[in-house]
Amino acid sequence: MSTDLEISSWHHFSSIVGRLDVGDPLKTAYAFRGQADASWELEPTLLRLLRHMQLSEKEALDVEQRCLNEFKSQAHLHIAPNILSTTPDTVSWWTLMQQHGAPTRLLDWCGSMYVAAYFAVTGHLDSPGAVWIVNISTVKRVMKEKYGELDYPSTVGRIETHFLQDGAPSVLHFAGRLTKTARMVAQQGSFSVCRNLLSSHGEILRDTMPEESEKVLFIKLVIPSPLKNDFLRNLRKMNITANSLFPGLDGLGKSIGELIQARGRAPAT
Repeated sequence: MSTDLEISSWHHFSSIVGRLDVGDPLKTAYAFRGQADASWELEPTLLRLLRHMQLSEKEALDVEQRCLNEFKSQAHLHIAPNILSTTPDTVSWWTLMQQHGAPTRLLDWCGSMYVAAYFAVTGHLDSPGAVWIVNISTVKRVMKEKYGELDYPSTVGRIETHFLQDGAPSVLHFAGRLTKTARMVAQQGSFSVCRNLLSSHGEILRDTMPEESEKVLFIKLVIPSPLKNDFLRNLRKMNITANSLFPGLDGLGKSIGELIQARGRAPAT
């Protein structure tokens, strides 16, 4: 079960960051996700599109495969050969599709609460944003208790078996791409992926996470819309900008819009 907590200021937000027990720096303790509209559910884009189509799971899997085939047929025209050569399995292909705007069953997360805040405060300026926090080790433990031994499949064959079968269980994994792109490195990117294509990641987390704990396990921080410009200004001081998170010309273009937003009126003190 998740808890909603409304943020009152940049200082309030930073104090929560400071209280998180991140543990071993060589392991990822938490995953963070920023959403520009706090009302959005934790659902991959592909799931939202398929729901409107009212397809059976088998039909949905067929649509997903057709989209993958179309992307793969043209990806070599735009993606560096060294990235393509290290993309052997379906989930790895989904990560590339996700990075370049194609709808997939993946949901993006990152390893920095401040990077997540960037995505929560850019865009939809009239709506509150949200930063979701989830404790990854707890998700893995709960999934194991419910479904048995559930290590993330590491071979091409096991990945195909676990993710492309009709009637797959609603097992949620948190993982990252082994061979990262520059954008994934800049954003400390990872993803959640469910074995059942039509399952909502948010519903799974709410249904399985423990309700009480001494540490943060699953929480939604709501950033009121009047605070978004102030957050963006503070993030710029930390060099968390479109230029740093989207290496290349795309980042430069996005940064122009950020400069305009950052000049917006600061909240009253």
